[in-house]
Amino acid sequence: MNKFLSLICLTLLTFNINAASLYGGASYTYGVSTANSDYWNGASGSAPLLLFGIRFERLALELQFRPYTLNNLHTSSFGTYDIDIKDNIFGLGMRFNGSQSVHYNLGLVLHDINVEYESSSSTTLSSKSIAGATMSFYVGGGLHGPLFISGLEWLVDMNYIHHSIEYGVFSFDFGVTYSFLSF
Repeated sequence: MNKFLSLICLTLLTFNINAASLYGGASYTYGVSTANSDYWNGASGSAPLLLFGIRFERLALELQFRPYTLNNLHTSSFGTYDIDIKDNIFGLGMRFNGSQSVHYNLGLVLHDINVEYESSSSTTLSSKSIAGATMSFYVGGGLHGPLFISGLEWLVDMNYIHHSIEYGVFSFDFGVTYSFLSF
């Protein structure tokens, strides 16, 4: 019986079974805001995107960080406003590989927003509707594929990052991930 168990253990050790793999990467992300208010609507900017995740076959759990500074130059009858929306976005989500090159994203985000502006007007701008910290969701998808070495992949994502009925961000991400540990 002991020899039989040893033979089974030895046979199982020779299989290359990967239950999960850890990966990380960096992307360049470009964001455009959508908002009810003309002061916030159309603000745009780019930032690095850092991500770290664990992949189980076709499903991955992922952590993300995006430090956006979205800029909008808004002109109204009150004057000109040069608005910077600093939106630090922390995400926890899922990436589902629907096929060999297409994936879908869904998750939770924590927005930490601070609004700064310069104006030629004496009228102050109230940012209460979007400023502060809030939790919401993101949804999207994209394309991915292998690069030159095993475990290295390119990805292109398009996501909608919801904040509230007042504000959201469309993000376009271009990046590279690397699976550095499989177990």
